[in-house]
Amino acid sequence: MDVYDFVEPGETAVVLFLDDEVFYLDDDGGGSTATWPVDPSRDVDKVIIYRWAGDDERADIFVGNYEGARRAPDGRYRVYFSGMERVSWTGKPWEEFSQGSQYTLRYVHPAP
Repeated sequence: MDVYDFVEPGETAVVLFLDDEVFYLDDDGGGSTATWPVDPSRDVDKVIIYRWAGDDERADIFVGNYEGARRAPDGRYRVYFSGMERVSWTGKPWEEFSQGSQYTLRYVHPAP
């Protein structure tokens, strides 16, 4: 299992690695993340969160709808989402799950 298992051809997703970063998730699946250096004008369909639980040596995988990004006081952007659900977990490290990304943020867009 990797990030491409959660994105359909033709969709674009922003994929975020969370460790101790802020992650607000309400009961109906809405919420936001810590701030990121995202491009708010980029066309994105989904948010995929790889949330590492170091004590368990695994990551929970959350998938939701991208609702936009708003500038935060630190100059970066808070990512907003809806319909976010925990859909799986993995024992793979971030680099494997994200298909080689060494950064904690990645955009993916499988070819149609």
